[in-house]
Order: sequence, then structure tokens, then C-alpha cells
Amino acid sequence: MTAVEQARDLALGAQPSTSPAPAQPSTATGRPPGLRHGDPTLLPRWARLGAGALALGGIYALGAMLPFWFLSSPDAGAAFFPSAGVTLAALVLTPRRTWPLWLAAVATAEMTVDLTHGQTVPMALGFAAANVVEPLLGAVALRAAIPRVAGLRAQLLLFV
Repeated sequence: MTAVEQARDLALGAQPSTSPAPAQPSTATGRPPGLRHGDPTLLPRWARLGAGALALGGIYALGAMLPFWFLSSPDAGAAFFPSAGVTLAALVLTPRRTWPLWLAAVATAEMTVDLTHGQTVPMALGFAAANVVEPLLGAVALRAAIPRVAGLRAQLLLFV
């Protein structure tokens, strides 16, 4: 029982309680203080990163399927490859300490898409290496060329 509750009870004429009251959640939802719906701290960091890697891998795989759907000979490569942009965006918008996870998810997705479409293992490894190294070099170059700004709004204004 908090001091405010004790003072209120005394003002209403109730007998003071000598036994401690059970801990009550401080919010109406029954969650501990500081946690609200949609709060990213509800999941541990490893779970959030794992979910992000799965989402990135899925989006990358969907984009990597486009050359197989629209080109008659995808072995030669595609001039427009949206998955490379997705990878570059993931790297530029996240801390460097998470880059190995994103690059591993991209390499896994690329290998899976290539091997399920009849590519040879050496060719799939080559595509995976190229599609990991190119966005990595682009992200390093962008981070070096563009000054760091604090918020997302400032980043968007700098982009525009």
C-alpha cells in the first residue's frame, strides 16, 4: 500500500493496515509499469533481431524471385534488382553491429532462391557473395559521405 493510499484510507476513517498489500500493476492493462502495448521491450533483443532477419530474408527472397519470373534467362543477371536496394536500406538504417545478421539473412535467402531454381552451387555462391558485398560497400560509402543526423525526420529531409 502506498503512502497516498494510506492517507486516503485514514481520511475516510478506515483502520490502518499492518499487512503489506499485494503488488498492484500501475497501469489499467495489468502490465508492469513502463510497458505498454506495442512497446519494443516486450520482446527480448534477440527475438526482435531474429524477427527482423526473417522479415528481411523474406522480403529479399520475394525480390530475388523477380528475375526468375520476368526474365527468360536469369543466369545472366538482372539490370534491375530491387533486393539490392532492400539490403542497402537495411544496412544504412541500422547500427553496424547488426550488419552481419542482415548480411547472413540476405546470403541465406539468395542461396535458397538460386538453388531452388536449379542454379549450380558455385553460381549460387557467386550471386550470394555479390549480393552481400555490393550493398555492404554501398552502405559503407553512404555512411562515410553523408553526415550523421539524429532523427528519422532529419534523415528524410537530408535525403530529399
